[in-house]
Amino acid sequence: MSISRQAASKYLDKIVSTGLLEKIKLGRENYYVNKGLMALPLIGSLENIEETDTIESING
Repeated sequence: MSISRQAASKYLDKIVSTGLLEKIKLGRENYYVNKGLMALPLIGSLENIEETDTIESING
Protein backbone atom coordinates (compact mmCIF):
# COMPACT_ATOMS: atom_id res chain seq x y z
CA MET A 1 0.00 0.00 0.00
CA SER A 2 1.43 3.35 -0.93
CA ILE A 3 0.22 6.72 0.19
CA SER A 4 1.29 10.09 -1.13
CA ARG A 5 3.31 12.41 1.07
CA GLN A 6 0.52 14.99 0.81
CA ALA A 7 -2.15 12.52 1.96
CA ALA A 8 0.00 11.33 4.88
CA SER A 9 0.57 14.93 5.95
CA LYS A 10 -3.16 15.63 5.76
CA TYR A 11 -4.02 12.67 8.01
CA LEU A 12 -1.19 13.42 10.44
CA ASP A 13 -2.39 17.04 10.70
CA LYS A 14 -5.85 15.74 11.63
CA ILE A 15 -4.27 13.67 14.40
CA VAL A 16 -2.36 16.78 15.54
CA SER A 17 -5.69 18.64 15.79
CA THR A 18 -6.92 15.99 18.26
CA GLY A 19 -3.90 16.54 20.48
CA LEU A 20 -2.46 13.03 20.10
CA LEU A 21 0.60 14.21 18.16
CA GLU A 22 2.64 17.38 18.09
CA LYS A 23 3.94 18.75 14.79
CA ILE A 24 7.52 20.00 14.85
CA LYS A 25 8.89 21.80 11.81
CA LEU A 26 12.64 21.61 11.27
CA GLY A 27 13.75 23.26 8.06
CA ARG A 28 11.51 21.98 5.28
CA GLU A 29 10.57 18.80 7.11
CA ASN A 30 7.72 18.15 9.54
CA TYR A 31 8.11 15.67 12.38
CA TYR A 32 5.10 14.28 14.17
CA VAL A 33 5.85 13.34 17.78
CA ASN A 34 3.74 11.51 20.32
CA LYS A 35 4.78 13.55 23.37
CA GLY A 36 2.78 11.35 25.74
CA LEU A 37 4.64 8.27 24.59
CA MET A 38 7.98 10.04 24.79
CA ALA A 39 7.24 11.04 28.40
CA LEU A 40 6.74 7.44 29.60
CA PRO A 41 9.49 6.17 31.85
CA LEU A 42 11.73 3.38 30.63
CA ILE A 43 10.60 -0.10 31.52
CA GLY A 44 12.71 -0.88 34.55
CA SER A 45 15.21 1.51 35.93
CA LEU A 46 18.59 2.25 34.44
CA GLU A 47 19.92 2.30 37.98
CA ASN A 48 19.27 -1.46 38.21
CA ILE A 49 21.36 -2.32 35.16
CA GLU A 50 24.87 -3.53 35.83
CA GLU A 51 27.64 -2.13 33.66
CA THR A 52 28.31 -5.63 32.33
CA ASP A 53 24.72 -6.17 31.16
CA THR A 54 24.23 -6.23 27.42
CA ILE A 55 21.21 -5.34 25.33
CA GLU A 56 20.59 -9.05 24.76
CA SER A 57 20.54 -9.82 28.47
CA ILE A 58 18.29 -6.85 29.25
CA ASN A 59 15.76 -7.78 26.54
CA GLY A 60 15.59 -11.35 27.78
